[in-house]
Amino acid sequence: DGRVLAVSAGEQIRLYQPETFAEQLTIETGVWSPGLAFSPDARWLASGGRDGGLSIWDATTGSMQFIIPAHKKGVNAVAFHPEGGLLASAGNDGMVRLWESGSGSAVS
Repeated sequence: DGRVLAVSAGEQIRLYQPETFAEQLTIETGVWSPGLAFSPDARWLASGGRDGGLSIWDATTGSMQFIIPAHKKGVNAVAFHPEGGLLASAGNDGMVRLWESGSGSAVS
């Protein structure tokens, strides 16, 4: 919705207010996370890590909701479906996978 800007910086994700670039929140991920995506309602932030994990964070508090061992190699990109119920991840293993964003369950 344009109200928050997420930036991956090493093993951190930083959230900024776009108009002023004032930092709102820092999330310690413990892994480089090149893929980031906000849910359509901006409540959740998905991050794909170089370790193959797909993490879902509360975009207000920075608390981790869950992590999915999504890929055998790093995750490059993540994207929420416009309605928010699905989450896609693309990895260095050459695979694209779909997940239920509320539970982290794989979509077969």
